[in-house]
Amino acid sequence: MITEENIIYTTTLIKAYNYEKNICNTGTGFFCKDKENYYLISNKHIVDGCTEFEFKVPMYGDDKIVTTKIKIDPSSHSLYDIGVIGINAVMSSNYKYNIKFIEISDFYNDQLFKCSNIENIIMLGYPQGMKGDPLGCPIIKSGITATPISKKYNDQEIFLTDILSFPGSSGSPIFIKYNDSYILVGIHYASATTIDDGSHIGLGFCIKDSILYNWIKGI
Repeated sequence: MITEENIIYTTTLIKAYNYEKNICNTGTGFFCKDKENYYLISNKHIVDGCTEFEFKVPMYGDDKIVTTKIKIDPSSHSLYDIGVIGINAVMSSNYKYNIKFIEISDFYNDQLFKCSNIENIIMLGYPQGMKGDPLGCPIIKSGITATPISKKYNDQEIFLTDILSFPGSSGSPIFIKYNDSYILVGIHYASATTIDDGSHIGLGFCIKDSILYNWIKGI
């Protein structure tokens, strides 16, 4: 269960390196688990073309943080801007990471309850690489859904939020509160901009959690 106390441990700042070991992208990732498989989820445009990924996680019981690098070919969704980094090898180490994994049971399930047309939401991420503390606490932003989660936007399984975002926010998880827990409803991947000069208009594009759910189940 994702709570107000552990939700800040669901995310990390990702640095992605190319074959020449140069940083090519930075963005937000969040930890996800299905049975005994562990994943770091972000956007396709953050992980594509990269072979090494660096992220930092705090340790249990101390004010310490561990920098982890993993060499792996990430998986990318064929239609949507989702990238997955397998981290089973990292989790098999002897380190006691203070990570809260978002499990399949933490995904939105319309059989459990129905989202209304307007929902209060929060987004956790690292805009411009900013962190809330030296241990990597994410920046938490709040807003509402700008289009209903239950409906398609532009004939795609996405919805809009009214949260203004900046580079570094790509890959941020979107949650709604249900009773005393938080439920994953989507993944932020882009900001809406004006046609003439590319200015932000205060709207974000989010992929529905169901796309990630079905894809992970098929990996």
